[in-house]
Amino acid sequence: MNIANIRRAAALGAACTALGALLACTSGCTTEAVTAETARAMSTPGLGPGKFGTQAHGDQIQTGDQLQLSVLGYPEFNTTTSVNAAGMISIPLIGDLKAVGLTKDQLEAEIVAKLTDFVKSKVYITLNLTSATVQNIIVLGAVAQQNSYPNTSAVSVFQVLATAGGPSGDADLRHIKVYRNGDLGREEEIDLSGLVSPGAGRLVRATPMVNPGDLVYVPKAENFVRQFSPFVYDIVVVLTLFALVK
Repeated sequence: MNIANIRRAAALGAACTALGALLACTSGCTTEAVTAETARAMSTPGLGPGKFGTQAHGDQIQTGDQLQLSVLGYPEFNTTTSVNAAGMISIPLIGDLKAVGLTKDQLEAEIVAKLTDFVKSKVYITLNLTSATVQNIIVLGAVAQQNSYPNTSAVSVFQVLATAGGPSGDADLRHIKVYRNGDLGREEEIDLSGLVSPGAGRLVRATPMVNPGDLVYVPKAENFVRQFSPFVYDIVVVLTLFALVK
């Protein structure tokens, strides 16, 4: 079974359920309250119109995919590794090797070519690939496009906001709620105002990350008086819009 078939099999069974949840959310998710029913329905792995750059693209290897390598007669090269955020895998003795964007056959050829630097006889390898499990990141509240976005790895909160079209003008960016794995009992709050230094014009601490399966809720400011200084608010919007470029 090739990579495309692996991914289609993993996603097809949940696609109809996710679509129903998204249609229901269109009429019911514009209120300030986030209900447990909404969280459970939209956290079903499936397909959505947005993307974080880790969705299936035919037979190409992607970030988060897991590979198991066996080299006949040379166990020192055997490894199980995952494609990291930089698109690389790590093989003992060989080091890092680009994998993302290649097909399985292309990656096998690359590995064999690298192994010839260490093994002078004919090289026989077995490469097994397991596609990363797709889970949805749900984005609700004061954003341009409330929706459920499939992803396979952790992404920054800026990238989440960018995928949802950015925050609305009345968004309260001091009190963004993240419900880990869609569990409303596991709430974390993100204050984006503390990330940016107005004097330095740069991030002053690590950007919070959002994991597949999480629910992100951006509330509206209680009073429509912008709580951020204009400078800080503009910096947050710019970081959001350009997060996908990095």
